[in-house]
Amino acid sequence: MKLSLLPIVLLAACGSGPDPSTTGGDTAGVLVTGLSGYVGSAVVDGQGQVYVTADESLDVVRFPPAQPLSSNWGAPPNQPEVELAISGDMLWWASNNGNNCALWRSPAASIVSPPPATIGFPGIAGSDVIGLVADATTVYAAVSTPEAPPPGMLPPTTGPSPDSWQWPGSAAVDTPFAGTIYRIVPGPPTTVQPLAPFGGITFYPGLMQHVLAESTTEVYWVDSAHGVSNIGRVMAASKANWATDIGHAVGSIQPVDGVATGFVGLAASDSYVAWTVAPEPNPGSTGCWVWATQKAGAPTKIFDSDLAQTSFSCNGLAIDGTYACFAMVEVYVPPAGVDSSVLRGTGIARVPLAGGPVETASLQSDRWYGPRRVLVDDTYVYAIDPSYVVRFPKTAFGP
Repeated sequence: MKLSLLPIVLLAACGSGPDPSTTGGDTAGVLVTGLSGYVGSAVVDGQGQVYVTADESLDVVRFPPAQPLSSNWGAPPNQPEVELAISGDMLWWASNNGNNCALWRSPAASIVSPPPATIGFPGIAGSDVIGLVADATTVYAAVSTPEAPPPGMLPPTTGPSPDSWQWPGSAAVDTPFAGTIYRIVPGPPTTVQPLAPFGGITFYPGLMQHVLAESTTEVYWVDSAHGVSNIGRVMAASKANWATDIGHAVGSIQPVDGVATGFVGLAASDSYVAWTVAPEPNPGSTGCWVWATQKAGAPTKIFDSDLAQTSFSCNGLAIDGTYACFAMVEVYVPPAGVDSSVLRGTGIARVPLAGGPVETASLQSDRWYGPRRVLVDDTYVYAIDPSYVVRFPKTAFGP
């Protein structure tokens, strides 16, 4: 697979919108990192600036001009996962600092020279922060901790991060990790309170990162505990009743088509909660299923790749007031063989949250791996690749 840049071309399908490659610079791609790292967590602010973690640092990507600006913050030396959240003008990020988990914050305008960490919360040396959301007063962090192996057994491994350009390779992706979600209210004094839902929480960070979403009143997460009849649940807890809420299931996902599947995306607003499920990434595997529910409503399958007769898989999820957007992906096996397999994105798809036909926008380039995840705002879609951030207008899908 080449990594030399060609112009990024987007072709709209199932719609009649203009070719965004000719829309006067509305479509732009920014190289954020090279092969030494990858774009991890990403959020977009109200001005269309995208904040990303890359090469164990923080970058802000601005359009236009399409350029990244790096901060002087660096991740701890153990190279943990770093999660981002944004609320208004305040940017938050969290990671393990080698001993426990830590939380940083900075006004977005000051991200080039952010202050040191001021808040610590539980998380042993082997744990990672794999989800972060924030509102005006409070931050919620999801922490995964490897389960202790049975006596005489080696600790489990999950291979590279799903955000990495090396993923999936040939490593297993379904190693369970114990999970905890913390509610952090900055002080003084700072308060840190774990959520203790009935039955606990299990994360599969080898298959899905960025496991939290929020509305004004609730926090949502994916509990990927395999059971006899399901692959996991989408759960919710009330922000107002965090101290006593044991969580409730928003949806329970059954195995699909008899293949190994798992969560690959979660998104929420005050009107909808949505999630995506896909097969574990193996050569030739295809399939994508998207569910959405309104508050207090029953989940509805709004996209079924079998019924739509599509041949792609999917990863990531973002929603706006009308649509759920996800990355279309496939497993590419290079000449080096299956042990070097990578997940390659071919474009972005969207489907109405209320149900309706799928629309796609193809992203064609021989320099990047293609979108793995997606962000949206009122005007644009932001495709997140292991090395690039690409922005294109929603009109690429049609009127």
